Amino acid sequence: MDTSRIFEFPVKEFFKQPRSLLGAGAYENAGPEAAEMGLRHVLFVTSGLRGTGIIDECKTNFENAGVSVSIYDKVETNPKDYNVMDSYKAFAEAGCDGFVSIGGGSSHDTTKGARVVAAHDGRNVNEFQGLNASETLDNPAHIAINTTVGTGSETTPAYVITDTTSDKAPHKWVAFDRASTTTLAINDPVLCMTQPPEYVAYTGFDTIAHGSEAYVGRVQHLSCTPVALEAVRMVTENLREGPITRRTSRPWRGWSGLSTWRRRRSAPRSLEFCTPSLMPCAPTMTSTTASTTASASLGSGRTTSRRRWRSTRTSRRRWARIRGA
Repeated sequence: MDTSRIFEFPVKEFFKQPRSLLGAGAYENAGPEAAEMGLRHVLFVTSGLRGTGIIDECKTNFENAGVSVSIYDKVETNPKDYNVMDSYKAFAEAGCDGFVSIGGGSSHDTTKGARVVAAHDGRNVNEFQGLNASETLDNPAHIAINTTVGTGSETTPAYVITDTTSDKAPHKWVAFDRASTTTLAINDPVLCMTQPPEYVAYTGFDTIAHGSEAYVGRVQHLSCTPVALEAVRMVTENLREGPITRRTSRPWRGWSGLSTWRRRRSAPRSLEFCTPSLMPCAPTMTSTTASTTASASLGSGRTTSRRRWRSTRTSRRRWARIRGA
């Protein structure tokens, strides 16, 4: 009997999974779900998503369910500490009792930080970096609605904030906090239909990376293995198909990402950063190890939509050599 893994990882931590709604039309349940939670006034946290009509539609959905809505729409890419504190201030001044993040990783992470701040009477968010730094788990409810296929933040206990005010600034830090796991995660492919197909394709590598590292990781967990394998299977079968199937399979990225928090990081993660540079349509960035998660996050995701992408002859030649090998 091989007991090496037992001795190496005698105790495995199982993070709480948020309740989740997946499928076309799921976002229409957000308002009624908030009312069912007993919420009366929520704060929308978003980058604005101007021109999509998503925020207005969601606002109407909540109001029809009897839940009032205030909006903080100044979230920036790679969210800053002042984004978190400003959203908390808006939450407190409006007398809200719950948060709703709409967008991608930046909106969700800002809201996670604001929830922690709200639970600690407005203390600076930079005090909570690290592992389980919260002193209380009694946070306001948080509904996370994805509009980008480039994040899994709606399912994990992690969030990333940029410190712009302390002595360490500028400093980008990560918190892994069981208090920041969302109350309800909503992945609706309908909200992702404005994403360009090429951006959706980039995220396939991210999904495969998360699924692969969770599947082959040394810390085995029975609840993770089937989810990780299913994520890889859905990508391989659907990534080259039409936009609906690609976006429908993408929500599994969040659950495969959640699986990785229960295992130790592994080599497949590195594939996520180097593989896109070999693709003929992949974005050319100043860094040769550009993250596909970043390149996929549009709107309120972790990369700016103003960044100009371009294909190169070099990447085409690389891809031609690989295909010909």
